[in-house]
Amino acid sequence: MESDMIISMGKNHKKLIKDHFGNESILFNKLAYNKNTGILDLEEEYPSLKKMNKSEEKKQKEYEEWSEKVVDYIYRSTPRIAKEIMKN
Repeated sequence: MESDMIISMGKNHKKLIKDHFGNESILFNKLAYNKNTGILDLEEEYPSLKKMNKSEEKKQKEYEEWSEKVVDYIYRSTPRIAKEIMKN
């Protein structure tokens, strides 16, 4: 796999890219904010989601709101990412 830069959203993604493709990647938050943290997947934020049943469907709104916040965070961070990419 050939690339100039691989950006991973979470530490689990970073590990998967390294393990399966042998490539290093940089975390989104490291590039945007110089923080060595990942962005959690919905299932990481809400582990019970995998076992969601009818009684938990009311949490769907909470999951949707969380997802919208993550998308907004990524969107707001994109100019920082672009700036850092242009430096390289």
